[in-house]
Amino acid sequence: MNTTVVVPKSKKSTEQPKKHAIKLRSIADIRRRKIIEAVMDGKPLKQAGIEAGLSPKTADTQVSQIIKHPKVQESFVRILERSGLTDDKLSAKLSELIDAKGSHFFATREGQITEKQSPAWETQRKTTELLCKLKGHLAEQTGDTTNIAIMSMVVSAIRNPQ
Repeated sequence: MNTTVVVPKSKKSTEQPKKHAIKLRSIADIRRRKIIEAVMDGKPLKQAGIEAGLSPKTADTQVSQIIKHPKVQESFVRILERSGLTDDKLSAKLSELIDAKGSHFFATREGQITEKQSPAWETQRKTTELLCKLKGHLAEQTGDTTNIAIMSMVVSAIRNPQ
């Protein structure tokens, strides 16, 4: 006689129990906030992740995934708008930078200093590149940090005009 014994499978579920899931969500929210603050302070992604408690070996990869999260993207937008960097202000600044001019001073033979205005080519190039990225015509090669790089460039251009 063959007798088959059925051993019940363990009830190890892939889902977290509800009491743990809430705790994990709140930890993830705190970690996201720390990463956002660190990135807005200009810290590299890997350092931001390490400071938020991620493993140094995987921090850069994890932070790249975290900053793609819609909640994080919304937080960046709110921070920029609270700082006064509204869409209207940004577009006005970009319009100004796309036509940027630079001053060059020259000494004449008579010893007088004269000023000559000419296009600030590097500023115009960077602004054009930024606008193309914002409009989706040009993509970053890395792909992971495009939004952060663009936001950093915009914040830098607004705070430190050339």
